Amino acid sequence: MSASQPIRIAARLAAVLGLTLAAFGAGAGCGGSDDDCVGAACQCNAGGDCAFTCPTGGCGVQCAGDCDSTCAGGGCTQQCDEGATCTFSCQGTGCVQQCNTGATCTLSCPGGGCTQMCFGSATCTATCTGGGCATD
Repeated sequence: MSASQPIRIAARLAAVLGLTLAAFGAGAGCGGSDDDCVGAACQCNAGGDCAFTCPTGGCGVQCAGDCDSTCAGGGCTQQCDEGATCTFSCQGTGCVQQCNTGATCTLSCPGGGCTQMCFGSATCTATCTGGGCATD
């Protein structure tokens, strides 16, 4: 793998994350209860304390408030915005966590093949026991 390949992969994943969240619009708001994100994107509003689950995979979560997301099926995305604290557990493969400036993010990926993108002054921690993960 060339030195620039992980950057190209991360750029493509960021574009996919943005398109996924845009396709679903604002998503379902969350005020603190558990929400199932199957078939839709979920959104945690600023000041929220949200928990999201995606048992079948392929879900997108946008967090302006604090988020705890679990993706059992893989292929999920989580975007964590400034001021939010986000945890993301991907039991499947191919999940992407985008941690924007001023956010604090933790990614757990026992399934492997996950990507964590950490921008600006974001604080990021990733654990990938399944292998094949990338951080940027």
